[in-house]
Amino acid sequence: MTAAYRPEPLLRPPVEFAVALTHASIALLLIVNPPLLLLPPLYAHALAAACAVLALWRILLGLRLQRYQRKLGGARHFTIPKIVADPARLYLGRGFPWQQRHVQRLKEARTEPARRYLKSVAGATGDPLLHGVGLLEREKPVYTSLAERNGHTLVLGATRSGKTRLAELLIGQDIARRDTVIVLDPKGDNDLLRRIHHEANRAGRLQDLHVIHLRYPQLSRAYNPIASYHTPDEIASRIAGLLPSRGEGEAFRQFAWRFLNTIAVAMHQLGYTPTYARVAGYIENIEPLLVDYYERLLDSLRVPKWRSKVRGHEETIDPEKNKKLRHCKRYTIALIVYCDKLGIENVVAADLLSNLSYDRVYYDKITASLRPLLEKLKSDRLAPILAPQPGDDKSLSWPQAFEDNSIVYVGLDALANPDVAHAVGNSMFADLASAVGRLYASQGETGAARRICIHADEFARIVGPHLHPMLSMAGGAGIQITAYTQTLADIEAGFEGSRSHAARLTGNFNSVVMLRVRTEDTARILASQAPMVDVVELVQSESVADSSQAETDVAFTSSSSHRTASRTVQALEPGDLMRLPKGEAFALLETGLQKIRIPLIDDQPERQPIESILGEVS
Repeated sequence: MTAAYRPEPLLRPPVEFAVALTHASIALLLIVNPPLLLLPPLYAHALAAACAVLALWRILLGLRLQRYQRKLGGARHFTIPKIVADPARLYLGRGFPWQQRHVQRLKEARTEPARRYLKSVAGATGDPLLHGVGLLEREKPVYTSLAERNGHTLVLGATRSGKTRLAELLIGQDIARRDTVIVLDPKGDNDLLRRIHHEANRAGRLQDLHVIHLRYPQLSRAYNPIASYHTPDEIASRIAGLLPSRGEGEAFRQFAWRFLNTIAVAMHQLGYTPTYARVAGYIENIEPLLVDYYERLLDSLRVPKWRSKVRGHEETIDPEKNKKLRHCKRYTIALIVYCDKLGIENVVAADLLSNLSYDRVYYDKITASLRPLLEKLKSDRLAPILAPQPGDDKSLSWPQAFEDNSIVYVGLDALANPDVAHAVGNSMFADLASAVGRLYASQGETGAARRICIHADEFARIVGPHLHPMLSMAGGAGIQITAYTQTLADIEAGFEGSRSHAARLTGNFNSVVMLRVRTEDTARILASQAPMVDVVELVQSESVADSSQAETDVAFTSSSSHRTASRTVQALEPGDLMRLPKGEAFALLETGLQKIRIPLIDDQPERQPIESILGEVS
């Protein structure tokens, strides 16, 4: 229930100073000349003291009013010396709970008569009133509990609104708290990497820092996004999930998944480590994989002297009599025919043969969207990262990162090659989701001994079907996801324009922090969750009526009245969130709606070359 409104006449001249002057004058008169007021000295001095106290009180009220009016023009940026972590809470900045009185003050400060009391601060951006209306009371540090953070956090903000500054603050605390930290950065922000390196060094954790960066493949840690899996079909899903799924694209994606799954299952049973390059090679020509599988199958069945028998039949093979296999080598056809004569039944072998038997024109058509994607992912430039050699000590895996309590920064260089960044990021997140699933299954729902903090900047670029289960089960595995993006449209684009999927995703975040945004749809994500409050309005009415009575001297009558009326409104309007100054935000936390300012950090990292950082941590 909304508290009763108490009038706060804050936008007016400070008349308290005139009252204070009157009280001070009386006090002075009582001290200098008590007989003038016909009072004994003792009573006069006591009354003078009372008047002095009243004068001081009125002066303080006047100064408070002036301070409020001055700060309505905007609050200056504030700084903290360095990032310090609290063992039980996450620091977001300074601010205050956004309540009914702030909505009322904001409404009154936006009226035309109030403008003469507003003085803008030099360099202020956006609407300074949004924070100024809370500065009548003192700001306090704003925290959210680490337990609540398991419900995950969504951060929304336009470019240059302070989103990266907030990310640095949160990541720095996670590093200082000695948590496992994973940062997925599609752009490859050099300043963010410098901050992570600086905080890791300051926390004595430089040996825990690992960098995967597509812009610097020779200096980066190696990482194969499809090497780790629970079941082989995950490999097919990670690669096929990168293809369009809207309209006719869904049919082609399903065909591609079938081919990929056959290859993945065969490689798994053969003990081959999947890489993008290897899968791309089998998509182009599946014949070598089929030969390897058939040979391993015959060996496992312990068929006597099968090699000599197949070689004996090889010369008798006429490829033209086997129309579906005429493009294959004689040895391959002889191997298939031999197995067929033995009556060997094997599902994987049958699927490999089916893929090999497709008409080449038809096969090229249904894999047309898959092959260019794999060509980009198997490029020589990315081979040092995405195709590590077996036993490579620079290769990284998520289970290893969890176990070692690592700090992992992933720069995807999306500005230079967005397609590759999206593909690698999506596969990487799918691999991460799989690792989290295994961690969750091993630990159950009782919670984890360690915290794993995942920060996904511009996460809409790498969003996929894997994020939904991550959000629902990750908290039980000790995973705390903080996702950063600019607009709701970016999230929809990640789901190929599906608004329902985007709404479902945003609804899975327990905490929302919103800096300045540019679209009304995005602003409504938080505005629609703000509480309803009552605001009071002054209603003025005037009326004039002619008099029809000729026998009187009254020509007309008039009336004027003023009354107050209350109405219920949302505590936040979308327009408020679209006018936030840089570095300011509204946060919906377990403690309610908070208005916060994000600090600048005095302890700035050294601007050393990225190559130097990579050389130091590789």
